[in-house]
Amino acid sequence: MGGAAERQTWAVLVAGSRGFFNYRHQADVCHAYQMLRERGVPEERIVTMMYDDVANNKLNPFPGKLFNEPTAADQEGVDVYAGCNLDYTGKHVTPEVFMDVLEGNHIKLRGKGSGRFLNSTARDDVFINFVDHGAVGLVAFPTAELHASDLIESLKKTHAKKKFRNLVFYMEACESGSMFAALPPEMNIFALTAANAHESSFATYCPPTADKVQGTSMRTCLADEFSSAWMEDTDAQNPSQRETLQDQYGRVKARTKKSHVLEFGDIATMSADSIDEFLGDPVKRVGTEQELLPQQRRTDMPDSAIDSRDVALVSKFYMYLDKPTPDMARLLQEEIEHRTYVDALIRRIGHFALDGDAAKVEEVIPSQGGPQTPDEVTCHRTATQAFRNMCGAFTDYSLKYVATLLNLCRATMGQGTYRVIQAIQHHCDEKSRQ
Repeated sequence: MGGAAERQTWAVLVAGSRGFFNYRHQADVCHAYQMLRERGVPEERIVTMMYDDVANNKLNPFPGKLFNEPTAADQEGVDVYAGCNLDYTGKHVTPEVFMDVLEGNHIKLRGKGSGRFLNSTARDDVFINFVDHGAVGLVAFPTAELHASDLIESLKKTHAKKKFRNLVFYMEACESGSMFAALPPEMNIFALTAANAHESSFATYCPPTADKVQGTSMRTCLADEFSSAWMEDTDAQNPSQRETLQDQYGRVKARTKKSHVLEFGDIATMSADSIDEFLGDPVKRVGTEQELLPQQRRTDMPDSAIDSRDVALVSKFYMYLDKPTPDMARLLQEEIEHRTYVDALIRRIGHFALDGDAAKVEEVIPSQGGPQTPDEVTCHRTATQAFRNMCGAFTDYSLKYVATLLNLCRATMGQGTYRVIQAIQHHCDEKSRQ
């Protein structure tokens, strides 16, 4: 194994969502990209995946730009989209491409985006940042989901191929704590998640007051609470300071007010490692306070957090208040109707699966943590795929009910053919879809 001077830092950055109301995810990832470049990580060692439909979206008040934090009316915002190099966009932002990038399956990546992959070695350090919506046992991509078991298996393959010395994985998603429950502690992987296994993560810099850039209301959240916490902590690092992974975990945990940040993996041996090994060297700036970027001056975030499941609803509400046109009214009404439809559909599925026992239905609606048995994993995977195929793609809101599908699997286990699958089939024919 080579010495420290021979090590290289590699990174894989992923925004798994699409749509203007997920603005914050793409802004988070481009901020992370700019931060890594600023700290000396070469462009050729950063692989970035992002649907790329926000910067030039017609709803964006600043076409071609993304901002990850608010600024005053007289202060120019920091455009994190400028120079944010994207390797995989649009239809190529999938779980399969992500896992191929990690595992170095370069032949499978031919013809897909840049074809760039994690071309690291056993002496290198790797940083992975995934930002999107999630649910119990999975995280979302634009047209599919990545299940926890597949993620862990891919990390095991990446480890077996000796593609890293140490690997750090920061995950921003609802119920993201469920993704690393089965992560072996001896693979030299350290993971932080924005939330535990049964709670939402939260957006920040949100309407109606904290979403302003140069005096203009963006009418959506600019960042995620956990992501802002770790990046702004990193941006504010003193060049003479040696911040460890455990130091950053403590600071990020304290600053993330609305969810519970958790750590997983090889905590015992990696927590004392410097964040510089995974995020590059801190920039040694010289000059006055005024010369620093806004991110490096901020020490706290305004209390503007919104549950990630509710960002689209809140954004559309304030868009309508700002501009009460028929188009804006329709946008808001469609969101309300969708949420009402999903709430009712899940209860109909529950009543069918549980033979009309209303009390049991209400028991399975909330999220539940805890490890899954192999049979539960199989049922849960099949149920989520059935829901996507027959009821329509998951949305930011409907993902909250992935936990309900798991609970239904647990409640009906042992009935032969999965009762929950039968319930989905019964209620999600073509006529019942929106």
